[in-house]
Amino acid sequence: MRSLYNKNTQLEERVAASRRRCQAEQEEQEGSPVRRRGRPRVEPSQTIPAAYISQLSRLRLLDLGRMDKECSHCHALHWIDERQETSSMRYPSWESCCKQGSVQLQLLPDLPEYLKDLLERTDTQGRHFKDNLRQYNAAFAFTSLGCDIVSPEDRAKAATATTITIEMA
Repeated sequence: MRSLYNKNTQLEERVAASRRRCQAEQEEQEGSPVRRRGRPRVEPSQTIPAAYISQLSRLRLLDLGRMDKECSHCHALHWIDERQETSSMRYPSWESCCKQGSVQLQLLPDLPEYLKDLLERTDTQGRHFKDNLRQYNAAFAFTSLGCDIVSPEDRAKAATATTITIEMA
């Protein structure tokens, strides 16, 4: 029984000595932060959401070379690596533009003089037109729609909501 008492006493003395050493070290480093092992803890308010972390540094530059290879049928420009696998580097052929001449599109008609003038001008009015060209196109996109409104006698047979049938012209 006595030996067990001695072992417990020795253990308690070692624990107390260890605590005193730690307390003395902390008093020496008063004012400096306590160093901990492992990853530093970050407060939840200090974390950055993943959506805000840029991934641009992970991207690599992709050089496709020059787009200078011309289709012999429709004269569309291509990159050499777009050619058909069966064609050679010296005489490349493509199917993504005109299916090797089997598709032939008519040339677009010339622009009206007023639009051509606006596109070629470099003054304020020309710049304004070019800057807002997408909005103008969207505004006129549905001007050629045909619309048939269901007549009142047919409406009685249909649902109570107004029904409009639209046909793209």
